[in-house]
Amino acid sequence: MPQTVSSIPFWRKTILVRSVSATPYLLSLLTYVEGRVAEIAGGYSPARWLWYLRRLPHFMFEGSQATTRVYDTALAEVASGRFGGKIDNLRIYGQFASYPTEGAAVTRVLRFCSAIRLMSQIHILLRYAGKGVRFRFLKGDPFPVPIPTVDEEAVIKLYDSRNSASNRVSFEAAQA
Repeated sequence: MPQTVSSIPFWRKTILVRSVSATPYLLSLLTYVEGRVAEIAGGYSPARWLWYLRRLPHFMFEGSQATTRVYDTALAEVASGRFGGKIDNLRIYGQFASYPTEGAAVTRVLRFCSAIRLMSQIHILLRYAGKGVRFRFLKGDPFPVPIPTVDEEAVIKLYDSRNSASNRVSFEAAQA
């Protein structure tokens, strides 16, 4: 019988839990990561974040699903707009505008992107929890591993393939 996350600390031994037991923990983890994203984003204006994000190489947000890059990029843009601060260091060179691309700026952008990817991963785990999938917490690892049944995995893969096919057309049109 699976146990609740709160009844056995996940860092002490491997446990299997039901989704209903893992969900409060995942939501608290998401709240923590959102706080870190807000803290990082607050250092630059939303316009500055958008300038950086639109210049990132595609691999920064790519994943195993065709929709991952689109989702993570959108998540980054929304988070930077929501949590971005008022600090702006726009540089004007004739007809061109730019922001610093050295030193602390690179570090901040990479930290932000890492936090966004982590937030996206928690969203995936919450999606599994919403489908009733069980989770395995491995000793010392704060991120559970979803353990779907064969039927649950088939339904999730079917949904992903349909979603990927329908979004591919929308994304390609938006990129044109």
